[in-house]
Amino acid sequence: MAEKIFIDLDEELIFIIERLKKVEDDRVILVVPERAAVLGSSVSLKLLFSEVSKTGKRAIIVTKDTVGKKLAQKANFIVVDVVNDISEKQWEQAEASIREYKNQLEDRKDALVDERNERPIVDETKEVIPSPVEKPLIGKLEPKKVNIDGFEMVSGGDIAKFAEAEDIDEQGYEAEKEISEDKIGDLEPEDESLSVKENRLVGKDMSAYKYSKASSVSKTPKPEGRDSLKAIGGVFESIKSKLFIGGNKKILIAVVAVIIVFFGLSYFVFPKAQVIIKVESQDIEIQKEVIADTSVNSLDIESLTIPATLLEVTRDRSDSADTTEKKKTGEIASGQISLFNLTDDEVKITSGTVVEAVETGLKYTMNTDVTIDATESGDFGITYGTVDVGITATEFGEEYNITDKKDFRVAGFDVEQVYGKNFNNITGGTTEEVRYVSQKDYDGLKKSLVASLKEDLRASMKEEAGVGRELLEDTIKYKVINEAPSPGVDAEADNFTLSVTMKATALSFSKEDIDQVAEVLVEKENSQNVDVEEFEYEAKVKESSGEKITIDLKITGVVTPSVNEDELKDRLSNQSEKKAREYLDSLDGVQVYEIAIEPAYLPGFLKHFPSSVARIEVTIEKV
Repeated sequence: MAEKIFIDLDEELIFIIERLKKVEDDRVILVVPERAAVLGSSVSLKLLFSEVSKTGKRAIIVTKDTVGKKLAQKANFIVVDVVNDISEKQWEQAEASIREYKNQLEDRKDALVDERNERPIVDETKEVIPSPVEKPLIGKLEPKKVNIDGFEMVSGGDIAKFAEAEDIDEQGYEAEKEISEDKIGDLEPEDESLSVKENRLVGKDMSAYKYSKASSVSKTPKPEGRDSLKAIGGVFESIKSKLFIGGNKKILIAVVAVIIVFFGLSYFVFPKAQVIIKVESQDIEIQKEVIADTSVNSLDIESLTIPATLLEVTRDRSDSADTTEKKKTGEIASGQISLFNLTDDEVKITSGTVVEAVETGLKYTMNTDVTIDATESGDFGITYGTVDVGITATEFGEEYNITDKKDFRVAGFDVEQVYGKNFNNITGGTTEEVRYVSQKDYDGLKKSLVASLKEDLRASMKEEAGVGRELLEDTIKYKVINEAPSPGVDAEADNFTLSVTMKATALSFSKEDIDQVAEVLVEKENSQNVDVEEFEYEAKVKESSGEKITIDLKITGVVTPSVNEDELKDRLSNQSEKKAREYLDSLDGVQVYEIAIEPAYLPGFLKHFPSSVARIEVTIEKV
């Protein structure tokens, strides 16, 4: 018998090897779960196989991990899906795999030994003088001086020599100092030994310098309009200076006129505005009672009454099934007995009277009426009245067969008065086991047919309702109007057939009517004007009374504040941006808005909405 080792998902290789070494049996089954850590590394599996070969054991891996199988097989393991798949053949393959692995190791060792023997013998007494290797010369960059924001820095070559050779005059120093102070503020050395007076930072510790806060860095933002005006003024000054230098005033007047016309068009004709309004959507849930009435023909919003239509559909279906239960049946035994009257009076016995075999207690019935004469005494002794009558067993079965003479007791008489005896065999009784149509078989097939018919009827009702109408499924009523089995219950048969006919009735209503009701209810529930984005409803029958049905209507949906785009454009036309913002802030339900007015180069106080609503674009986004 092989010993099993069950490996955990995250069990490390070293612990698996330790457990393997402790196994006394030479056959080991490694049961590894899918996605185990050891199966994810081909190196781990090869090391594990190497340790198995060293212990002299044979190991087989059992796993269903697809990738792990391939890696384990590459590591020379024999792999199976389940333990039951392991046979003597697999153990022989495992042993052959280890034997082959060991042979490969021996061949590798022999190859290494041969390679070592073939190497030339080097005389170690001789001094080996290495050949001189010429190192490539590393080129140097020529030293140069770079000016970065007022600081002169030296790079390339020997900068120390460059610093000694360079002579910077006092005037250059003062200029650089001024530029440096304008650009970055005051540089204050923390170390007194450091000074900028040398007019360079060659060989200095830059970390010793720190920046002091300079007020010249911060700038106060200027209004947009002033920037625009300043830019326009700059353009005028540039044009004027150039034109006056040339002395051509007519050209100046023409240019000025063009500019005036251009800005006039920019103010009166070119303006175009875009407004993006973001309104917040809200979830709603409304629950109301609605009346569906088959006697009304139109929707009544005030009383929440909708017209309903009664639908009626009939479908039939048949199916067969095998019988599953068995019962005993057979032939009934029959024969003839002789009745004896021991009394002095005539005895009459009617057909169907039960006679009972005294010894077995089995019962039979008489086939005909009989009259038995009274007992008579004569010269030759007493003569009992007697008559022969046919009898039939009350049940089937061979136990009712009688092959020897037996006494019978007649119901209603004592054996001292009347008794019977058979002088001929009573035969014909048999017993056999047959399959038959049980009530259980019948009910099972009927249940299956009814379930299928309900599905057919529900689908047919939806088709019958038509497009644009909703079927109230809670009002569907099913009724079995006919069922015909062949053969019937208790009949002997190996299979039987059952046909079932069902009728279904239900109410339907118009989706358009219910949509109108839902919209009215939503508007009543919300104080402000809203747009119904989407909604769905669930209708359940609460109460049914004659032609009227009370429906519990649950409406869920999403609404957003209503924004009239045309009215909004009219209110915004020819308004300044400030006035437009004041108006948009006053609107209910508007959470965020964005305004973009063109031309963008106009100063802020000149920007306004165009007088033409066609040049105003309004976009409403729902969030």
